[in-house]
Amino acid sequence: MLLLITNAIAQDIGTVIGFADSLYNERNYNLALHEYRRAFFFSEDSNKVLVGQKIAGCYLLKADYCMARSYFDSACSYSKSVYGKTGYRLQIIRCYMLEKNFETALLRLNEIGTDTSHYYSKKYQLYTAISYFGLQQYDEAFQAFNRALDPADSVKITNLLNLTEESKRLKHPYPFVASLMSALLPGTGQIYDGCWVEGANSILVLGGLTGISFAFPELVVFTVPFIDRYYVGGIIHAGQYAHERRAKKQERSYSQIMTLYPENEQLLGLFSTRDKRPGYRSYLKQADTLGDVLSSYFFIIYKCFFSSQDVDACVFNPTCSVYMMEAIKRHGYFIGFLDGVDRLLRCHPFITANDYSKDTQTDKFNDPN
Repeated sequence: MLLLITNAIAQDIGTVIGFADSLYNERNYNLALHEYRRAFFFSEDSNKVLVGQKIAGCYLLKADYCMARSYFDSACSYSKSVYGKTGYRLQIIRCYMLEKNFETALLRLNEIGTDTSHYYSKKYQLYTAISYFGLQQYDEAFQAFNRALDPADSVKITNLLNLTEESKRLKHPYPFVASLMSALLPGTGQIYDGCWVEGANSILVLGGLTGISFAFPELVVFTVPFIDRYYVGGIIHAGQYAHERRAKKQERSYSQIMTLYPENEQLLGLFSTRDKRPGYRSYLKQADTLGDVLSSYFFIIYKCFFSSQDVDACVFNPTCSVYMMEAIKRHGYFIGFLDGVDRLLRCHPFITANDYSKDTQTDKFNDPN
């Protein structure tokens, strides 16, 4: 009886894999994974290599790189071919790179060494170069990029040499220098970063508050805390702007380099950057009345002129200003304003996870309108 069941299961494995392949082609990756895993569990060792590779491919498309590594590792352990094992190890390293864990990627690359085949040798050098590039060790990265090219392809080698010369500016601006300059003279760090508007903004805000303090000494008790917040905020933002500028330069340089390796499209967006600053001007497009337009203008001026120079003091997500703006739009000016004031009174550093749910990524407490 057991032999009959085993034989029936073995005959059915091909049907299950075929059904999973059809789901995969329809981009129904969740159901495809379910069927592939079922086939993997009942498959013989010789079949687990192929099925494990298919499962890992599904997880790659779902951006679940940890599970993808796990199944590539399974395929590697079941593979009988040395050539195949090297390929799966490189796939595991690619998962580390997609997670931007470049230190571990380099360690795993050092473990496997350079494969004797021409194909894996070039891929090994390319992955080494990208890992060094992610760690901002650009000299080692460009040496490996050069080794990943065909020595007979003089055009690509010349283009890479030109990009190597341009790479000398990838480490500029220096975040420490930007922060130090803003600490010595507010606004200069942002100007050093190339953010002229933010630098002028910082100078105007701090200069204005300092002038008010001298002109009206009785207001010092109110202005000094804001001066302290905007001064510290300017130092922090100067370093952040420097990091953003360097990241954008790195992305642009990497995109130019990868045009020399067109067969690696899956790694093109590895250093892509997104503008993390929200577009508050969208509130103007949604304004229907004159009052909505005016309130939107005041909100945008506050966010772009004052809040952009402040420290990240709000403990909530969304911030109190965004919460109030949303409350006014939803409930009207009077009730929305009171709702916003209530939020401001609840925003303090003594809130615990027992009061609100906490987002571990942003380290903020969730309190939507």
